[in-house]
Amino acid sequence: MTAAVVERVESFTNKTVRVNYHCESSDSNSIRHDAFKRLDKNPLLKAKDLATLMDLDYQQYGKYLNNIKSRWKYHYQNGLGSKCPKQHRVKALVFVPKSLDRKRFVDVGRQAVFAGWEESRNRNKVLLWKKDRFLGRVEWWQTGRVLVYVRKPQTMGRVKQLLCRAFFETNLILDGKILDAFMCNVHWHSSDDVFETGERLPYKVIDNYVESHGLRIVLGDRSHPDSVEVQWCYPDWLERTEQLLEVIAQGFQQMGNCNNHKALEDDYSV
Repeated sequence: MTAAVVERVESFTNKTVRVNYHCESSDSNSIRHDAFKRLDKNPLLKAKDLATLMDLDYQQYGKYLNNIKSRWKYHYQNGLGSKCPKQHRVKALVFVPKSLDRKRFVDVGRQAVFAGWEESRNRNKVLLWKKDRFLGRVEWWQTGRVLVYVRKPQTMGRVKQLLCRAFFETNLILDGKILDAFMCNVHWHSSDDVFETGERLPYKVIDNYVESHGLRIVLGDRSHPDSVEVQWCYPDWLERTEQLLEVIAQGFQQMGNCNNHKALEDDYSV
């Protein structure tokens, strides 16, 4: 071997190896594939942790592993977002108009039973609408509270369809304006939303916010061991506050009507 060849070999061996971050060779693909798998299992891994797990020199591959992690964050499979949650025990809430007050008008309950409503066997005098089992069922309490249990797919359209069949088609509500106001006041009351994670989770129940926000979080229960279940409900105190504000608003409206009536009766002519 000549002296020129020896110098070239020594100069090549003394050069520092640089990693091409955009290289698509088999070695870089295998490193990226392995890093993606490890990040899928544990998204909190840093570049130094990846280098330790993959037996790589951090000083040599640190920047490359950071680049891989940034690519993993914006990968199309990781950027799809969470899927739509699985829902069960979905309920909607609305209050009947004053004309259907069962405490003031006893005949309303009789008319409802004659039109197809069923009386519950309990002492709470709840009326049940069960004629549309594929859509759900309706509970009409004596206080005017109406709970709608809707089946899948749980949409507001199915809720209003149930209410129309239970109140409008049975001739309990005949006025279109009253029906429109009745439908506008419908809102979701409670639901159990299940978010799948793909991994077994430890069992944990977080119920610190039940009274204040109507929120309970359950992790890793027997029915959904790999999911986070969010059980939410419309708080009772918020429902009572809305009813109180409605009563106050009606009182001010009646006072305004009385004042207008008195002003019309007064004669200011000289």
